[in-house]
Amino acid sequence: MVLNPLAALLLQYDTDFYILDKFPLAIRPFYTMPDPNNPKSSNSYDMFMRGEEILSGAQRIHDPEFLIERAKHHEIGRYFNHFFSLFFNLVTCHPI
Repeated sequence: MVLNPLAALLLQYDTDFYILDKFPLAIRPFYTMPDPNNPKSSNSYDMFMRGEEILSGAQRIHDPEFLIERAKHHEIGRYFNHFFSLFFNLVTCHPI
């Protein structure tokens, strides 16, 4: 029987709890912070128990200019700019 790599690791370490860290940036939302050491990865994670996701999270981009750059990269810049000007600049607290 051929096991996928994750299944093989779970059997090897006899565990039903695991964490997936540094998801590929291409499959994460545009507002997820890229990994500073690997531009193809993101600062995000999921935790699983008994095959079910129990927790997930990611560092969000908090720099307004970088957020606009990522939106443009994902080809949503023309839609995002209007939302951004209404929400981010008027509602959120800016870093000091």
